[in-house]
Amino acid sequence: MHDGAVEGTEPGEYLPGSKEALQASIDLATEVRDGNCVTQSALDAAVVSLDAAVAAFEDQKITGVAPEALVAHWLFNGDGADASGNGHDGTASAGHVEWGGGMPELAQDRHGNENYCYKFVDGGNFVVPNGPAFIPDNMSISVWMKLYENNENNYFFSNDIWHTWKFSTQSTDRPFFTTHVNDGSADGVHVNQDAGIGIELDKWYQVVVTYTSGTMIFYIDGEKTVEWADQTQGALILTLLSTTMGLKFFSHSSFQFTCSISLIS
Repeated sequence: MHDGAVEGTEPGEYLPGSKEALQASIDLATEVRDGNCVTQSALDAAVVSLDAAVAAFEDQKITGVAPEALVAHWLFNGDGADASGNGHDGTASAGHVEWGGGMPELAQDRHGNENYCYKFVDGGNFVVPNGPAFIPDNMSISVWMKLYENNENNYFFSNDIWHTWKFSTQSTDRPFFTTHVNDGSADGVHVNQDAGIGIELDKWYQVVVTYTSGTMIFYIDGEKTVEWADQTQGALILTLLSTTMGLKFFSHSSFQFTCSISLIS
């Protein structure tokens, strides 16, 4: 089990550090077994401890998303098709002329596969028609990404800019999530928090945010970085503009390298 296990961030893999913890328990159990004059009670205790370590190790295994919970999954391996089968396909769109009028460019993904990723340049972006599926009560957004330029508003995934929600990085290169919720006031309120730590340029990361009313949790490469609880609660405010990837709004570029995006409700 231990030797064949792979640590990583993909389904079927184990969270980083989990193999080391299991190996420590195996070593302790082996030491007891191989000791001189070991008693049956000591062996029994070692077995109980090792069984507990194995169970804890299995809890570190990453499982896939249940199909009924997956709203959309964009692989970007040649186009903007939604691999979930839910029909939320993205259409490549040229950037505003102010930003060079560029289109998303096929590029190399994090595994070295050519044309299995898009580089967003000169305002190029993908647009997905909006709808109720993008305004769930609970959601998780997972993005594989590599920033290649520092920008105040790197919007890699957003629903009507910040008027419903957005996932971005700020000038500090910290993953940053904004929601616009109905708190009973006329205009609602924006709730903003970041991941607590920044990410480096020219390096691949899996960045995840989970959101329920009043709580945001951030993960980077499978490790929880921060949980923001006791935030303003309320339903997300639905607007009519499209969901976009790689765009702040229709005249601003986002300047980042993005491989795949998943939205889970």
